[in-house]
Formats: sequence, structure tokens, C-alpha cells
Amino acid sequence: MKRWKIIAAACVVLAVCIAAGLHFLRLDRLALPMEEKDIQTVTMRHFIIPDKAQEKTTEDPEMIGRIYDTLRKLSIREGTSELLSGGEVLQFEIVCKDGTAFVLNTAQIQEGTQLTLSDDTNYTTHDAVLYLWYENDIAAKLAA
Repeated sequence: MKRWKIIAAACVVLAVCIAAGLHFLRLDRLALPMEEKDIQTVTMRHFIIPDKAQEKTTEDPEMIGRIYDTLRKLSIREGTSELLSGGEVLQFEIVCKDGTAFVLNTAQIQEGTQLTLSDDTNYTTHDAVLYLWYENDIAAKLAA
């Protein structure tokens, strides 16, 4: 009987340690400086070969919501890493109804995706963003 009490106590201590560890390992979310309702357009620019960059622009509220939700939910940590040679770069330019613009550059790195904000702050995420370029019905054109 005493053995079961020791095992139960050890399990409780282990569960508390795991819960505390998960709390400290939780990553922050990307903070966007606008609300979804404030966004007028989103332009995505896709670079593989820089002189052949393409762009897609949308004013569709549903697509804007999808992009906003994806970016807002990114789990991030500070820092950066070396860019992958030949990796794809995806830039988001978000223009608000009041004329302000916010730019987010994403680039593939060994550890996932590097995010660079308008103010040159760098973050890293393991969450996917590149699919936003490929999984939509917006026609691509050559970037200016």
C-alpha cells in the first residue's frame, strides 16, 4: 500500500513539472498593429528569382481574414538564422483604410521561417505561411 502512495505522489510531482515546463515553453504570438476590419488590401510578393518576382493583391474580405488570422496566430520566438540558399521569400504588404502600411517579410531558414517586420525586428516560427501564396484563386502578375 505504501508503494502505491509513493508512485501516486511521484506521478503528481511529474505532472506538475510537465505542466510548469509547458507553460515556460509556450511561444508568443505575432502581434499585428491593426485589426482585421481596418485592412483595405493585402499584397503578397513571392520571390524565388528576384528579377522574376510575382505579386497577388486582394481586397476580398474573406481572403484578408484568412491571411490576417494565419499571421496573427503564428507562434514566434525572437532571433534569426541563416537563410536557405534558393529558399522562397514571401512578403506581405498590408495597407489599412487610413493609408498606413505594414510589411512582413518571410523567408525559409533551416529552423522554419524567418519573419522580419517593418521595424526590422526578426522572429522565427515553425508555422506555415507559404501556403497562403499557393492556395488561393488570386491571379499572379509580375511585380513592379
